[in-house]
Amino acid sequence: MASQSLQAIKELEDSLYDEELVERYCGEILLQRAEEFARALYCIVTPAGRDIVAEERYFAEQGECLPNEVQLLIENDRNGLLVRYGGDEWIGLDYASFYLLALLLYSERPLTGDEMHQTLFFSFLEREVTEAAIRKMIEPLRNRLPFWESISETTRLGNRVARRRQRGGAYRIFCRASDVFPWE
Repeated sequence: MASQSLQAIKELEDSLYDEELVERYCGEILLQRAEEFARALYCIVTPAGRDIVAEERYFAEQGECLPNEVQLLIENDRNGLLVRYGGDEWIGLDYASFYLLALLLYSERPLTGDEMHQTLFFSFLEREVTEAAIRKMIEPLRNRLPFWESISETTRLGNRVARRRQRGGAYRIFCRASDVFPWE
């Protein structure tokens, strides 16, 4: 609807129009051109849900990090997949590790290796990976992130090991609105 409104404004700019009405219309939708509209579609994912936000809020919230909060950032301009905890420095991750961490943070319940395999690799990344390979992926992630024990919890479900976000831990994932995650 906003795109159509912007197109209508552009057409009005090329013809005779009520200048005061057009100025008011531009101010109400806060975006002056369709190109800016496409750039403004950012998203912040939290345990409360997925919020579509404007560019200003997107970048402002990246500067705010709670002491027990994990932030994940998809930097599309530089192809960076970054993580930080409690406001510390950003740490770069590879594609599979980034989405594995995002899945573990997102899950409200412990996930077994098989569940991670089905959700992340089978349906999302569409790669052939064994459950043992997922366990092997967690070890380097644990070694790379000095805060791993503060953000993840390991438990047993019967005779299987399961992992999830630490109780009381928070997260925010900063991305474009068009980015897709394994749980979607």
